[in-house]
Amino acid sequence: MNKKRFLYLIPNEKKFYKTRNERFIINALKEYGNEIIEIKKFYVLNLIRHYFISKPDGVIFNSLKVGNKCERIFKQKRFKIPKFWWYFDAATFGNRYKKVINLAKQTDLFFNKEKKEFETYINEKINPIWIDQGAPAICKYTKNSHYKYDLGFFGSASKIHSERTSLLKRLDNKYNLIIYSKDYHKFKKNGFKNCLPPIDQSNLSKKVSEIKITLCFNSLATSPFCWSDRVHLMLGSGAFTFVEYVDGISNFYKDHKDCIFFNDSNDLLKKINLWINSESKDKIRKEGFKTAHSKNSYKVKVKEFLQHLEHYYES
Repeated sequence: MNKKRFLYLIPNEKKFYKTRNERFIINALKEYGNEIIEIKKFYVLNLIRHYFISKPDGVIFNSLKVGNKCERIFKQKRFKIPKFWWYFDAATFGNRYKKVINLAKQTDLFFNKEKKEFETYINEKINPIWIDQGAPAICKYTKNSHYKYDLGFFGSASKIHSERTSLLKRLDNKYNLIIYSKDYHKFKKNGFKNCLPPIDQSNLSKKVSEIKITLCFNSLATSPFCWSDRVHLMLGSGAFTFVEYVDGISNFYKDHKDCIFFNDSNDLLKKINLWINSESKDKIRKEGFKTAHSKNSYKVKVKEFLQHLEHYYES
């Protein structure tokens, strides 16, 4: 595809992550020679301004909230510019579904992982394309010197994950578990022993190298081919990771080679006992890291994204 000029709509940075996933995509787009004009505020005003001044080839965005702010201008027939929405989340989760459908109708291509909804999208005259997130290039591998913790978990303590929190509590009672979370105060109130604030992506490798087994659970929104980007993040940071299995994930990572899959709590408990003191952990850590960055990095995913855009521009 010829190099393009894109307007990229970016939300405010989260205080607990210095770098948003949008930044990894932007960096990869630039590596492939594209020009990116970032819009971080006054979205509608700046869209109109750059539409006339910069003559962009398209608009890219990821956030539902930001997209909703621009929906009115997206509907304008005079605003003739391709709109590409790479939505990271599951549309059917919570009460966002109607908003996602309405906004996706205003886009030219809708990139998402929730494959089970694609037939509905097509019936709604939406053009869905399956694409995954990836491992950030800033994630590195740290050699293990000594372990501080048996198990590690990176994630929230939301009420919707109460079953997961109960399982973590069982594990906390039996093993030396560390939790890194924006909700670390909630975990502490629930009696968890080791709870700390979340870790920025660039510092993850050191932290996961101190953990024998890092746990990666599915959310309630999980469905075939729709899993958390935390899988790539943990493996891409060199964690020895237990990944809760979901259909499709084995197309990207191999069980007992890149990570260890588990199916339910009983399977998890059995495999923890089997692997916690295994001498094979480092070999799997290295393979998982290699696979994450060679086959599932953001650079790889952005290349796939651009190939879809190329087909769009040629059609």
